[in-house]
Amino acid sequence: MHVGRIVADRFRIESKLGEGGFGAVYLSTDLRAGGRCALKLLHVDALLRDETRARFRREARLAQALSHPHVVRLLDFGESEEGIPFIAFEHLSGRSLEQALRAEGAMSPARVANIGRQTLEALVHAHDAGIIHRDIKPANLFLTSSAGEADFVKVLDFGIAAVGSELASQTLTREGTTVGTPAYMSPEQVMAEPLDGRADLYSLGLTLAECIAGSPVYRGTTAMRIAIDQASSAGVPLPQEVSASPLGPVIVRSTRKNREERYAGAREMLAGLDGAMPRAVVPLVTPSQRGSSRRLIALSALVLTLGIVALLGAGYVISQNRAEAGRSAPRCDGGAMSSRGCTFHGHDLAELRAIVEEEGYVFKQTPTDQSTMAMFQRGSLTVLVRLDTRPLEPSKKDSGVISTCWGQCYLSIAVWPNDVAESERHRLAIGLLEKMAAP
Repeated sequence: MHVGRIVADRFRIESKLGEGGFGAVYLSTDLRAGGRCALKLLHVDALLRDETRARFRREARLAQALSHPHVVRLLDFGESEEGIPFIAFEHLSGRSLEQALRAEGAMSPARVANIGRQTLEALVHAHDAGIIHRDIKPANLFLTSSAGEADFVKVLDFGIAAVGSELASQTLTREGTTVGTPAYMSPEQVMAEPLDGRADLYSLGLTLAECIAGSPVYRGTTAMRIAIDQASSAGVPLPQEVSASPLGPVIVRSTRKNREERYAGAREMLAGLDGAMPRAVVPLVTPSQRGSSRRLIALSALVLTLGIVALLGAGYVISQNRAEAGRSAPRCDGGAMSSRGCTFHGHDLAELRAIVEEEGYVFKQTPTDQSTMAMFQRGSLTVLVRLDTRPLEPSKKDSGVISTCWGQCYLSIAVWPNDVAESERHRLAIGLLEKMAAP
């Protein structure tokens, strides 16, 4: 596809972003909705392979079924005028974990735990929907930034994922063939056996080990040699620095060759990760802030975290997002998705509205979608409450924004005007948060 080409009367191609085994990805402009997106198109030479076309369509269908902060968002899918299948995803700014490892080498256990935790949260969502990724690896974990948090993970490419029930009957692969990347494939995947979510946990374990060691665990000269090593009964040859790290027990268990010895599911591995290493702060720092401000940022984040813990008492930890200060705090449970949509500690937005009104605030309006946002007034103060799968992005006027740590949903609170002391606005927001988090 050449630059300037318009696909499906909607997407104008600007440049090529990358190319994979059966598709190419282009930076494109969405002429209908405005803004940029990533457009993935099937290779022309693959059009004759029915299995590849089916796999590509399956990627669109599966990706459309997933809605989670750590899963790349699907915008549209269909076929071009020539019948070439396409999928349009949100355009992300940042780099893949593979690129980060290539540029920086080994990472700290705290940073690795942060990346692993977010990936597991995405896998919990996918596995609950009956979807197995089947190709978790550094190249498919994208690191961007969101709401003042660095290393915000987006899981990419469900193009070789499959619904568990379909996998059980092996209707999606020919006998004797496998799909995935050998260096990260579980033994059962190499052997083309029926899979479940534990295959993704094995792949993630190898990915986390690579982050700590700085290089892949399996580095055979050929893909076949690696596949043979994966399928053998010999244990995974984890480097000493991996086994000795705080995450060592989690990685060892997730990479057991016998899947019955691994974690039973993504939730259990997530709990193991939290037990091995407390949730850590990974501050967002721009290049201009590095250097003299690094110690100040770390100290500010520490003081902020300790202050919030002391205020809440019950153990609720929240994130006070300030883009201009470049700092963030850990996440915790709280937000979840239910049949009523997003909830916070079991309360939907209507119930949260009632809690705010009990504190003397008068409901004024819903600025956009009434299912996610509500605005209140009390004297000169204005309070905005948002319960959504995305955080309220901080800005100068939103300097009092608080986004709670989350499960599947964020609770964001903003208090105005800015001529009220920031400490007072923060105190008011904390008070509301405590009320909302109460049983």
